[in-house]
Amino acid sequence: MTNITTSVTPGIDKISTVSLMQPTGFRVIVDRNNYPNFEFFAQSFAHPGVDTTPTEASYKRVNVFFPGDKLTFPPVNFTVLMDENMASYSEISQWIFNQTQISLKSKRTLNDGANTPLIGDITCIILSSHNNQNKQIKYYGAFPTNVSTVAFDTNAGDVTPLTFTIDFRFDYWEII
Repeated sequence: MTNITTSVTPGIDKISTVSLMQPTGFRVIVDRNNYPNFEFFAQSFAHPGVDTTPTEASYKRVNVFFPGDKLTFPPVNFTVLMDENMASYSEISQWIFNQTQISLKSKRTLNDGANTPLIGDITCIILSSHNNQNKQIKYYGAFPTNVSTVAFDTNAGDVTPLTFTIDFRFDYWEII
């Protein structure tokens, strides 16, 4: 655990201790019934930022910018360990295959008729330095858009587990 002691306000002697967030302190929750291997083998994730494009207007000899009114969220990326039965890879691949097998009219529903969610929420539970639940980052309306290649290599010197990445698009995220 790393602590930093800081003064909250300059000139005031009030001191607080802040624990820094640990990069290994998280859990992923999607849908335990349909994607338990993805949840269990999720090794890392890259939380995306948020962008907005400002509106530009000409005023006399300068351009003036105003806050934008539309948010853009890049995909959230997960790195997942490959189990020897390829269960985690198969779950996500099947999720993508199922999305393309249904009509466009029913695409935004939560299941494909086989009770397999096509669009759902992903929750990343952020743990404190004592491994207690601290915060949650929730990605609403998420669905996978890409499963990366998996590189098998007989020339690998050290035996390290195979991993693959998954990109999820989503409507928006919220820190709870």
